[in-house]
Amino acid sequence: MNYLHLSARYVVDMKKMKILHIYDKNGIGGVKTVIDGVYSTSIKNPEMLFYCLRNLEDKQSDENNYFYYNSKLKLNFLSFLKLIEIIRSNNISIIHSHQNKSMIYSIMYKLFFNPQLRIIQHEHGAVFQEKKYYGILLKLFWKKINLFIAVSKSIKTKLIEDMKIPDDRIKVLRNFVVLEKFNREVLKGYDRNKQRGKIEIEKNDFILGFVGRLNKVKGCECLVNAIQYITIPNFKVVIAGDGVERKNLERLCKKLNLQDKLIFLGYAEPLEVYSMIDCLAAPSESEASPMIFYETQAVGIPIIASNIVAFNELIKNGENGLLFEQGDGRDLAKKVELLYDDEKLRRDLIENGLENAKKYSLHDYLIKLRGIYEEL
Repeated sequence: MNYLHLSARYVVDMKKMKILHIYDKNGIGGVKTVIDGVYSTSIKNPEMLFYCLRNLEDKQSDENNYFYYNSKLKLNFLSFLKLIEIIRSNNISIIHSHQNKSMIYSIMYKLFFNPQLRIIQHEHGAVFQEKKYYGILLKLFWKKINLFIAVSKSIKTKLIEDMKIPDDRIKVLRNFVVLEKFNREVLKGYDRNKQRGKIEIEKNDFILGFVGRLNKVKGCECLVNAIQYITIPNFKVVIAGDGVERKNLERLCKKLNLQDKLIFLGYAEPLEVYSMIDCLAAPSESEASPMIFYETQAVGIPIIASNIVAFNELIKNGENGLLFEQGDGRDLAKKVELLYDDEKLRRDLIENGLENAKKYSLHDYLIKLRGIYEEL
């Protein structure tokens, strides 16, 4: 797991409670980053356990306080049977559920085996994905859930207004950044010119970057469209990530004749990308509590993000980032040119971002999480 170097003082001491985190699958993504962060401080804590319902990476099963079900199937009732075994053999008192399937399994166990089991449902953004079955399940069974953790105020509002969940059942706990991994000093350890040289970017080129999955919701079509309106000399865009939309984006790039301006990196180490870019674009159509925001703030990369509920909760426009009208490539291009032309604005965004990142450390996150557990 990542972040094993973190200090032992961050360990969450959960005396008299045994807590089991359940999530759907290993791999990459915001949910897994949260799991990794909490686990990294709990390796020697027998009161904090973790269970992955789909072991896509063929991890060695059941080491320390971590359990995997060795199947790649989306639906496998045997993974629920293993959950029963883990809860009973470890005397679990609280289930901390992440994602939809984990919630279903937790409620099933509570209904059929132990009505006293306490459940926390960690809402990472599924309520924004318009999955009708999830909304129906929440409306039917929310009373079986003792507490919801929302990763943003907008998610809390959605749970209250659409799912009719009482305000006092929801706590807002925003995501975090591991400051020991993402900071200016670590970034300086990457040779900027060397990283650029790998993909034939010149020393003085102005580079706009994107890091994330290439699917519709991430809004990269808007980013590609914006390139044609940017008049900055020696300007390029690098897109790091992969996904179902990559071929469509490559076709759009070719259609607009932008091959000399746009580089698709595929999956890349985020810090390597941050080391080579001048600013980052986050053109998402929907987000919950985007990890990319916390990371770029911590390493001092200015962010230009779409003006959607997740980002406009976190970004004060012109202070610690820039916001553009979601889906508007021309407006995104204007913001990129504004950042390029105004050196003072770039410095201010970087300095304010570095200061802002301190509010979202993993250490502080764990203290707040401990408080939530103790309230239960």
